[in-house]
Amino acid sequence: MTGASFAISEALADREAHFYEGTLVGDIVGTLNYVEGERTDSSLKRALAGTSLIPQHDVHKALRAAYRPESSLGLTVGAGRVFDLVLDEEHPPTPEQREALRRAWNTIVMHNVGAYMRYRVDQFRVVLGITHDDETIWDQPIIVTHEFQNKAALTEAGIPTAISPFQSGIDDALTWFSHGPLFRPYVYLVISFVLLWIARKNQLALALLLSGIGLELSMFFLAHSMDYRYSHWLVCTTLLACVLLFLDRRRGHPLDLRAQNRELANNVG
Repeated sequence: MTGASFAISEALADREAHFYEGTLVGDIVGTLNYVEGERTDSSLKRALAGTSLIPQHDVHKALRAAYRPESSLGLTVGAGRVFDLVLDEEHPPTPEQREALRRAWNTIVMHNVGAYMRYRVDQFRVVLGITHDDETIWDQPIIVTHEFQNKAALTEAGIPTAISPFQSGIDDALTWFSHGPLFRPYVYLVISFVLLWIARKNQLALALLLSGIGLELSMFFLAHSMDYRYSHWLVCTTLLACVLLFLDRRRGHPLDLRAQNRELANNVG
């Protein structure tokens, strides 16, 4: 299914944005953040040649200072960026830039696999919502309430922007819940692993749990920001599996296909 989706996407696309090469910047800086010691300016300039590197002095120190586990966007956007690259669908990297990024990735990441894995652990930590005491990255709004709506766009479309006290109360409740453990993906990952044993006789619940766990674990290598959307499927599969297993307890495992087959065989016999 994954291979087919890539093939269909490529066939339907009318322009290429090359987002993959854009994510390599995060891997490069993240790996260098965990490399032991400090690389010389000359060695890093040579490895990063053609990537539009901005700092020319104390390069390794500048890249470490720019590293953020919650997102790699700041490496190429904003006043604190360290690469002069505009990596979006309107300004995709040139063939020369893509080749330079791939070459830099191979040079830095493949020769420092241990540092790369430490970086991926740190990245996956924030994806799961596990934060240190001094980190406020998960204090950002997760739910777009009325406060964050684009009032100008709504007015232009003729949509009222006023909200009732009842709606305001719902907004406040959702905002309060979003800053607690209910919206932390690691909670659902732990629950899913616990439910695997309970769901061993329920093929549908087991498939859902494995699907959610599998997709979430793939983020260990794929995620380059703490976006909550990466964990939506895990949350959905965990809750659906909980419902199915609860119904099993109430109805005597009606979704256990093997038990149904045995019962059918006994009845036929």
